[in-house]
Amino acid sequence: MAGERIVLLDSLVIRAEEPVNMNARQRAAQVAAEAQRSKAVADLGRRQVIFSDLKVVVRDGWVRKYGGRSIILGPLKGACAGVMDVRPLTASEYYTTKIGLTSPRIGTIFVAFADGTRHEIPLLAGSRDNMHRIDKAIARFNVMADAAESRPSPEAPRPTSRKKKSLFPLFGPGQHHKAG
Repeated sequence: MAGERIVLLDSLVIRAEEPVNMNARQRAAQVAAEAQRSKAVADLGRRQVIFSDLKVVVRDGWVRKYGGRSIILGPLKGACAGVMDVRPLTASEYYTTKIGLTSPRIGTIFVAFADGTRHEIPLLAGSRDNMHRIDKAIARFNVMADAAESRPSPEAPRPTSRKKKSLFPLFGPGQHHKAG
């Protein structure tokens, strides 16, 4: 097994083929990508994963809207997330953001599905930590979607229907109490 090495990372064993011309930075990126992938596969086994920055929840292989009613947006398989239409802040927007008055819209965060539909939310100006958190959420979602590609497609969830309750619970359907 020449050229193969074993990397231990948080009690996770990763076997990676090591090309001869790979430098330390490239090997570190490869190990990090494999660790992210194994975490995403583990996340797929969880009941639900909440991506609050993207305003979506992944449950049973389906992406749903987060907050309010849980509307099914589409399957995780074939989905991707990203940022588009990013623009720099103007000077006045920069200063109002710094003093905490407003957070102007500087772009759009999206989750796109294989059928062409998109879920979009505004990307608001924030601190560097907020932007890094959003980038991490997008990367985690995309790795999870890639991991879902190798799994069988989940069945479409059945819409929940509420049974109509009778206004007259003591009587069967169509039977009403007649006043004497």
